[in-house]
Amino acid sequence: MKHSTTQQTDNNSRPMAKYYLNQLNGDKSKLHRLALTLLIGLCQF
Repeated sequence: MKHSTTQQTDNNSRPMAKYYLNQLNGDKSKLHRLALTLLIGLCQF
């Protein structure tokens, strides 16, 4: 409980940090897919 409330105040005091975190969370699956594609491509060489 304590941890989540601290995180909440952090996000409120730093909206940009929250924005970037949201962006990262949204892009995580895309980045994961890209990394997998690159790995598969490298394995074919």
